[in-house]
Amino acid sequence: MKIRKIALILSFIFYSISVIGQTENQISKFENVLGETNAETLTYLLSDFENSFLKKNFPKLSVEESYERLLKNIVQGKYNHLTVLSEKENFSKEARNRFKNSQLKQELYYFRDSVWFEGEKLKAGFYYEKSNGTTEFRTVKILKKEFMNKMDKDSLLQFLLDSPREFKTYGKYMNAINSVKNDDSFLENYYDSKETAGFLIPEILAKSMLDYKLDLSNYFYKRIILLEFVY
Repeated sequence: MKIRKIALILSFIFYSISVIGQTENQISKFENVLGETNAETLTYLLSDFENSFLKKNFPKLSVEESYERLLKNIVQGKYNHLTVLSEKENFSKEARNRFKNSQLKQELYYFRDSVWFEGEKLKAGFYYEKSNGTTEFRTVKILKKEFMNKMDKDSLLQFLLDSPREFKTYGKYMNAINSVKNDDSFLENYYDSKETAGFLIPEILAKSMLDYKLDLSNYFYKRIILLEFVY
């Protein structure tokens, strides 16, 4: 009986070591594809979010419990992406500036190259890379949303320049997710959804993460929450 108990303990230890090793390999693969600087930026932003937002808003909960409560609040519609999670006071000035000026931001999104008014019409232009490798400048009309009416023209133009126009489905972030998604049904589903739709509806993604009953201490899941709901 004693020998059997020891064997079970050893088996559990070896299994745990194996799982840890696999996880570390996956993390290393992800960071190599994403790029060292981008990975460092992402880790910094995550640490800032956990200390500036989660601990402030859920002081009695563990980090994992805080992520779960955050997802539940999103599902219940308690947060608006533009007015709550992205409020300046929720993050350090250094974190906001670091993301704004980072290469990581460019790997996640496409941005407008110029924005202007033609009379009362709001227009934007951007360079589009064609399949043959050449680029062309495209112009589109922007439909003003209700919250934009509260902005003066200069603030609105700057807001539109800083806001992404489209998610980059073939950037390094997506390539990094693709490199580690095998054998993880949530990551596979997440990758397929991002590749198809680009921007995802926050409430639907949050509910999906809860339904999967994910381990929210997981390296990848925490970073997905950060990038989908915050940055």
